[in-house]
Amino acid sequence: MTAEEARVYDAIPIGQKNAVKLRDLCAELGYPLDGRLLREVFERLIYADHPVCNLRSGYFRPETRRELEAYLAIIRSYKCKFGKKEYRLNKALEHFDTVPMDLPENGLKQRRRNLQKAREHI
Repeated sequence: MTAEEARVYDAIPIGQKNAVKLRDLCAELGYPLDGRLLREVFERLIYADHPVCNLRSGYFRPETRRELEAYLAIIRSYKCKFGKKEYRLNKALEHFDTVPMDLPENGLKQRRRNLQKAREHI
């Protein structure tokens, strides 16, 4: 852990009951208020096995297993969302060269049905 990472980690309160908002941490630590750079430090800390959780209450170091599990559940939900998005984008990619990308409001499924019907009439 670098000196800067240690400074940030020490500033993060322990326990969800003590969580602090990102903007407040940025102000306290002298980071830009948009939080992007500080979130990058949080990510490095997590990769270095120093978990930093973010729930609605704000950022904190987990005090209990339950707090860490709650944050992990959120991470898993993002993973699921991105997996679904990746699947749909891969489907669009499969049809990119054969189906014009000016898709109707009903999306690719409707476009595929229309193409299949058109092919049946030929």
